Amino acid sequence: MHRDRRLLTALATLTTAAALPVLALPAAAAGPTFTRVSTDSAGDQLEGMSSGNDITPDGRYVLFTTYTEIPRTPSVGIRADAYVKDTVTGTTTPVGIATDGEPATDGSNGQTISDDGRYVAFTSRSADLVDDDTNGKDDVFRRDLVTGETVRISVGQNGAGNSGGGNVYASISGDGNLVAFDSDATDLVNGDTNGTRDIFVRNVSAGTTQRVSVSSSGEQSEPKLANPPQPWFATRDNLEPQISGDGSAVVFHSYATNLVPGDTNNSLDVFVHTLATGTTQRVSVTSDGSQADTGVRASGASSASISDDGRVVAFYSVFTDLVTPASHPNDVYVHDLETGTTELAVVTTDGEQGAKGARNGIISPSGEAVTFYSEDENLAPGDPGPGWFVRNLKSGDVYRIAKNADGEELELSVAGNALAGDDKTLLFTSAASNVVPGDTNDDGDAFVVKF
Repeated sequence: MHRDRRLLTALATLTTAAALPVLALPAAAAGPTFTRVSTDSAGDQLEGMSSGNDITPDGRYVLFTTYTEIPRTPSVGIRADAYVKDTVTGTTTPVGIATDGEPATDGSNGQTISDDGRYVAFTSRSADLVDDDTNGKDDVFRRDLVTGETVRISVGQNGAGNSGGGNVYASISGDGNLVAFDSDATDLVNGDTNGTRDIFVRNVSAGTTQRVSVSSSGEQSEPKLANPPQPWFATRDNLEPQISGDGSAVVFHSYATNLVPGDTNNSLDVFVHTLATGTTQRVSVTSDGSQADTGVRASGASSASISDDGRVVAFYSVFTDLVTPASHPNDVYVHDLETGTTELAVVTTDGEQGAKGARNGIISPSGEAVTFYSEDENLAPGDPGPGWFVRNLKSGDVYRIAKNADGEELELSVAGNALAGDDKTLLFTSAASNVVPGDTNDDGDAFVVKF
């Protein structure tokens, strides 16, 4: 699924949004419609910061997380609670609930939602969502909003294991049966001896867990370096998985150098593992398959998302030699696994390379649109200025998100979270109070715009 997992980055961005440029739709575009989705079932606003997580392809169901301050010794802490909003009925349903109906004592963070809005993958440190959760770590759970069942996902074969590994990211397939997640637990599969964070896929109906951050021959990623030349060389972690909607492939980024042959750039790279064949391929490459070599060694390529059919990947990179002519040291790229082509996401409607780079790229479920943030002021025709953009890869049309339905510029910036299946519906987060009327909570909210 296609949500933005960089939640903390989005929150930090919104707290300093007054210093950022406001965003706007092109003058020629039809008027957008905005809906605040981080509300209760009566439509009333929530107190505390809310951030969008994911949206179903039809745009009906939205997953978001709300953060509230709670007293904690010795100071005030932040509690996160995930909810699903039905934009048709208006109902808001809590996610972090045990099968017996009791809420999680330690909150929940929304991750992704299945295509029909029935299943939600989320993380929580609460020990009371399922029986025998004694590791004291963040775990991944799946909530069935129809039956009310909550199951722990970050476990090994037949539900055993995960005695101590924390889990940060989770991504659910369109049918809700497969969940990809990362973990540093060593007892989820046999032979996990590399001491690094790995990527796993849990098949709920089959009760199986497999590691996918492996080479095409099944070799695990290399262990951490004991005496690295630089601190960032030590880790060989595999991070931020996202599973395609059809459940065929998982994209992730990794510091490992042994997942594919010829990986000698000592940088983060983006990989796709195909579940049916067991093959792993690197996608942060040029159109002729060459690896990127120029860039910050500690960064490389990361923050990837994948289309529903597992064919198209969007990713961020500091590499400058992925395309010709050389790109900016911070840019978003789109790689087609079928054709092997890698292209810049940030281009004008005339097909020219943007004057500045981009970040936080997210591919749409169809693979035909990409959303990102850029400071380039000449991407949208007739609407100069930096901001959050949506680019249709087929038509070349570029939209800039930043005026409300009355044509007023938003007071603060937005952070995109996920695109729906029509490529024209965006879930985003903003602390602006003039996105919709009646926004008086002086905090970030989750919104949906249709343009």
